[in-house]
Amino acid sequence: MTKQSSGRNDYSHKFKLITNYLEENYTDNISLEELANRFHISKFHFHKLFKAYFKCTPKDYLERLKLERAAHLMVYTNTSVTDIAFEMGYQNHETFTRAFKAKFQVTPLKFRKSKKAIHYYSKVKDDSLIPLNNPIGLNEKPKIKIIDEINVVYQRYEGDYRKIDKVWKEMIKKAKNQNLLNKNCKLMGIYFDDPDITSIDKLRYDACIQLDKKIQNNDIFRTKVIESGKFMVFQFFGFLNELDRLYEVIYSKYILNESIQLENRPSIEVYVTSPAFQKSKKYHVEILIPIK
Repeated sequence: MTKQSSGRNDYSHKFKLITNYLEENYTDNISLEELANRFHISKFHFHKLFKAYFKCTPKDYLERLKLERAAHLMVYTNTSVTDIAFEMGYQNHETFTRAFKAKFQVTPLKFRKSKKAIHYYSKVKDDSLIPLNNPIGLNEKPKIKIIDEINVVYQRYEGDYRKIDKVWKEMIKKAKNQNLLNKNCKLMGIYFDDPDITSIDKLRYDACIQLDKKIQNNDIFRTKVIESGKFMVFQFFGFLNELDRLYEVIYSKYILNESIQLENRPSIEVYVTSPAFQKSKKYHVEILIPIK
C-alpha cells in the first residue's frame, strides 16, 4: 500500500513539473519521446500516463494552449494572423486556420472581427457603456519598467477566477506556519487564461508569495522564478471586483490603440495593499502587462 501511494505521489510531482515545462515551451515542437526522457518516464507508457493525468492527449493539451493564446493575441493585438500562426509554432497559415476553426467554429479573421468590437468598451453594472477615456481606478498613466526576476512560492488554482479567495486563504495559512510571510513580502497573482476564451474549468491562476531567497520544492510549496522582463505597469486603486472591467480598458485603450506588442507571457497582479495583513475595502494593485 505504501509503495503504491508513493508511486502516485511521484507521478503527481512529475506531471506538475511537466505542466510548468509545457506552459513555458508550448510553442516549440515538443515530441513525446523528448518529454518522456526529460522527466524520466518510460516512453512506452508516457502517452497513457499523460492522458490518465490530464484527461487529454499531449497533442490536445499543447494545441489548446497554442490556440487559446492565439485567440488572445487576435483580440488584444493588431499582429497579423500569419505572424500569430508562426509565433504559436504552426508551419503555415492554412494549418493554423484549420485548427483554429475546429476549436472556435470560426476562422481567425472572423473571430478577430467579432470579438475585438466587444473590447472597445467596458460595461458597468447597469449595462450602459462608459467611454474608454474614463479609466476605472487608474490615477496615472502606465509606466514601462524592466523588472528583475522574482523567486516565489506558489499554489496553482484551476477554475472560476471569481473564487480564488479560497486558494489565497490556504496559501497564507501555510506560509505563516512556515514563517515565510512577513509585511515585506509581495503577494502576486498570475493569470494564464482569458475567461472569454478558455472554459471556466480550465482557467489557470497561480497565487504567489515573493521570497527573499530560493527554497527547494517540498510537500507544502512549489517554487519557481518569474523571469525578468519589460512590463507596462498600471497603478490601480479601488475594489478588487472592479479589476475585470479595468482589464477591458487597459487592453482596449492602451494595448490596441497604441499598438503595443505583447510578450508571450501571462499578466501579473502585485497586491501592494496586501490582503494578508490589511483588511481594506479598497486596494492598491500593480498590474503588470508583459511587452516586447
